[in-house]
Amino acid sequence: MDKFNKLSVENEELFKKVYREIRQNPRFKECDKYISHGNTSVKTHVITVTLLALNLSEKLKIKVDKIKLIRGALLHDFYLYDWHDKKLIELHGFHHPKKAVREALKDYNLSEIEIDIIKHHMFPLTYNAPKSREARLLCIADKICAWGETVDGKLAYLVS
Repeated sequence: MDKFNKLSVENEELFKKVYREIRQNPRFKECDKYISHGNTSVKTHVITVTLLALNLSEKLKIKVDKIKLIRGALLHDFYLYDWHDKKLIELHGFHHPKKAVREALKDYNLSEIEIDIIKHHMFPLTYNAPKSREARLLCIADKICAWGETVDGKLAYLVS
């Protein structure tokens, strides 16, 4: 697993640049208030998913638009509510991708690839498969991180 842990200098710099842009929005900071899986905040989750997706694209030599991958990954769970509320928990997995797209479009100009990433990251729970390489890669990275957060309860081995 070691070879998947470290970002290249180029990817690290690109991640930092895009992350600085995304986090300027005060609503993105709200992601710290909500829990994704286990006891992991949405903000920590989306950062971890982004870093893993970047690592996978590099190590597996999958050609992607890295800026669009980073932006879409950072915004893939931009739904801004506590889905653990008993009224929301049952349908959250089905509905939050569309909610995240709607919320992200209020604050960011999104490309088709970024929308694809956000809208289809819950496949196969939702029936529409991701179309782009970036969205398929994010979908896989999201499942790996969700597993780590839910079952293992730790993420350090993915991004340290």
